[in-house]
Amino acid sequence: MGLMIIAIAAAIIILLLLAIIFRDKNHKKDYHSFFIMGIVWVGAGIPLMVSTNSPALFITGLIFMGVGLIHKKEWEQNRKDKKNRWKKLSKKDKKKYLLFKWITFFILLLGLIILGVVYSLAV
Repeated sequence: MGLMIIAIAAAIIILLLLAIIFRDKNHKKDYHSFFIMGIVWVGAGIPLMVSTNSPALFITGLIFMGVGLIHKKEWEQNRKDKKNRWKKLSKKDKKKYLLFKWITFFILLLGLIILGVVYSLAV
């Protein structure tokens, strides 16, 4: 159990470091996605709140929805910018983006493998 927590913490730290290294400083926030994410989190938070008496996910979803709604004027521009973003990236930035996606995929895969091993040992 302790090894699994250390592995998860290490994966989170690696992902955060990669996100900081590869971040795009000119990137605009997509507030439409904030709103959609808020809807999903509110939907998932309601049964969780009822079953565990913990409204954390529900409240976080409301916050995301609120931030998205406050910036509703920027939704259309973000949608237009997102369609052309890949075309505007340099080859170097495209390689960074793909590398980040593959590393994230392999960390997820490794986590699922570790989860399967731990689960099979526990049963």
